[in-house]
Amino acid sequence: GGLIMWLKIISGVILFFNVIGYLLIWVQMDKNINFTMKNSILNKVIFILSLLGGFIGTYLAARMFGYAVGEKWFNIILKRIIALELLIILGLIIHYNVDFTQLNLQNIY
Repeated sequence: GGLIMWLKIISGVILFFNVIGYLLIWVQMDKNINFTMKNSILNKVIFILSLLGGFIGTYLAARMFGYAVGEKWFNIILKRIIALELLIILGLIIHYNVDFTQLNLQNIY
């Protein structure tokens, strides 16, 4: 129904922003790729991507490629974003009164 469609759209968007954030940090840190962006600008882009749901991808990339994202704001914001995303998901579940016993997970993907 409508909820499943929205969950698909939201997960697609979140996946998209995760991939973009991951790739951005990767090309920034890979010396073989001739692409550089001022760190101040990159941090702003990462911040926006994180807000849009791409936090996990950017965080993983930063950890994997050793990119120093202003750790303090990153950690502070991380906790708030995760809390916010969980609240949104919880809100959707309560609002649509989702009955997980009826949810056929094979049909989501």
